[in-house]
Amino acid sequence: MKILVIDGHPNNESLCSTLAEKYVQGANAGGHEVDLLKIRDLDFNPNLQYGYAKPMDLEQDLIKVQDLIRECDHIVLVLPYWWSGLPALFKGFVDRVLLPGFAFQFTENGKLKPLLKDKTARVIYTQGSPAFFTTLFLRDAFWTSLKIGILGFCGFSPVKRTYLDNISKASKARIGNFLEDVYKLGKLAK
Repeated sequence: MKILVIDGHPNNESLCSTLAEKYVQGANAGGHEVDLLKIRDLDFNPNLQYGYAKPMDLEQDLIKVQDLIRECDHIVLVLPYWWSGLPALFKGFVDRVLLPGFAFQFTENGKLKPLLKDKTARVIYTQGSPAFFTTLFLRDAFWTSLKIGILGFCGFSPVKRTYLDNISKASKARIGNFLEDVYKLGKLAK
């Protein structure tokens, strides 16, 4: 399977970056073809300056990203959950890469036509709050936004998740077990 892993954390020394590397190690061990993309290393303007009213020229790094997305069978997003949403750089990346005509389009009848079908996705994320808090009080808005509003909108299916909650209180053993789980996901290309 051809896999694209996207490390969406702005800090190279983060747990998310370690998780992305661990997934890649597992995918390599499983004999899969895998590319690792670190958003923080890309040269691009994360501001969709004109919204969709006027197109912006894509930087070379973003053209390469679109090519990698087109070519992959499975995409893995690794990122932190901050302030009930996406980190700013990751959000800007989504705004600039998943554009109409590449990721989706609307037909003349106004119906959505996802353009990235036949691709699966996994989101691996960390969060500081306990899972019950984000599920009960925030209605799992972060996950819904990623699963339905971004990946599903573009055609990825199924979209699955793996997350480590309450990370500020996570023991080394719990983090170690999570890293092993992520490695296994990579090996199985899930």
